[in-house]
Amino acid sequence: MHNLSYNEETTYKTKVLEHIHVGLWNPLSVKLMGRSHYFILLIDKTSLFQTVEFLAKKMVENMLEVLKVFITEGKRQTGQKLM
Repeated sequence: MHNLSYNEETTYKTKVLEHIHVGLWNPLSVKLMGRSHYFILLIDKTSLFQTVEFLAKKMVENMLEVLKVFITEGKRQTGQKLM
């Protein structure tokens, strides 16, 4: 195993929405909210703003839409320019 040395010049993302953690949970045996087998958790590392969305199906289109809404809402709340 190769260990990387600590670099003091490492820069960390400090602006809102520059570093977003996304977690998708595997199918659950019990349906959530009456119809959903999956849920996705999004957390902005800087502001710690987070949201949980329930998904009926594990489809890329569904996950991308959730991410798009998360980023749009984050920009709206922080006053960042929407692209």
